[in-house]
Amino acid sequence: MEKATSAKLRVLSFIAMIMIIYLHSYNLAVKFNGVDVPIAKNYNSFVQVFISDGITRIAVPLFAAISGFLFFYNFKPSTQAFLNKYKKRFNSLFIPYILWSAWGLLFFFILQILPQSRKFFNSTLIKDYSLNKLLEVLFWDPLPYQLWFVRDLLILVLLSPIIYLILRYLKIVGLLLFFVIWLFDFSLLMLKPDTIFFFSFGAYLSFHAQAFLQSRYPGLAKVALVLYIVLLMVKTWFFQINYTPNFAPFLLKGVIVCGAFAAWYLYDFVTENRDISNSTFYQYSGFSFFLYAFHEPVLTLFKKGTLAVIGKSQVAMFAAYLVLPLIVITLALITGAILKKYMSGFYSLLTGGR
Repeated sequence: MEKATSAKLRVLSFIAMIMIIYLHSYNLAVKFNGVDVPIAKNYNSFVQVFISDGITRIAVPLFAAISGFLFFYNFKPSTQAFLNKYKKRFNSLFIPYILWSAWGLLFFFILQILPQSRKFFNSTLIKDYSLNKLLEVLFWDPLPYQLWFVRDLLILVLLSPIIYLILRYLKIVGLLLFFVIWLFDFSLLMLKPDTIFFFSFGAYLSFHAQAFLQSRYPGLAKVALVLYIVLLMVKTWFFQINYTPNFAPFLLKGVIVCGAFAAWYLYDFVTENRDISNSTFYQYSGFSFFLYAFHEPVLTLFKKGTLAVIGKSQVAMFAAYLVLPLIVITLALITGAILKKYMSGFYSLLTGGR
């Protein structure tokens, strides 16, 4: 893969990761002692919904599409080739998944036995888990809830021969089948429709990698960006006036399509004639996976703890929403850098060799 393409995928993944953290920074539905904080429709709700239920919603599709593209890029199908892919993904996905899931269990267990933090937990305590429940949480329903995406990727990797056959022999018809699954939110093998379609979409693009990577649509990308913002404004305004039209799910789909298209092609416009690999931002982007795995449950703990201390006024919630992600990102980057420098082997296990 060309250096420029590799850098593009890495930087876009890092931007998507920052989006994920702001998606999870949403605090309008935070519970205290089992009670939801009331949502007042004002500047705070508008900004949080516009960003966390709008701008950031392209992050997971981007991750899934990039994962599908990289899995099948220059792929020559054979039984051995798929087995080699399974082995690599075991190291890069399954091992980090289990390690971070176990870390979540330990982290929550410690917090639940401390009097100062016990009040923030309303569900069953880990010390009261049965063995079956413990195994379920460790392997299937991890407490760091963002790991659902890695779980879905692991399933998609196992299903990759089937996905390959569908896309290779049904071609665009096969892709349309996956698109319909996403468009109408059909559940399939407990996988989220977003990951099914966009992983398959990335795989389909990898079959036509040369034409895809050489394509440039700056004009269409600018139009897509305008549509992205307009659709986001409309969607957020509907939320503000407590109106949910029948086409609301399709409105969100339009936001995702326009936003992802704009992000992919405007990147080339922004970085034209620049070697992005020399930038500080590019160096930070190497910590994308660590940032993904580390930020929860740390961010949730910070949210609940901060609002418990400074109060739950609209100003406090708005300030927490904007500032806490920056603190968590900084903490994650510092922690990741220290581990990478002084415990490189362990860091490699945690990040799947990334």
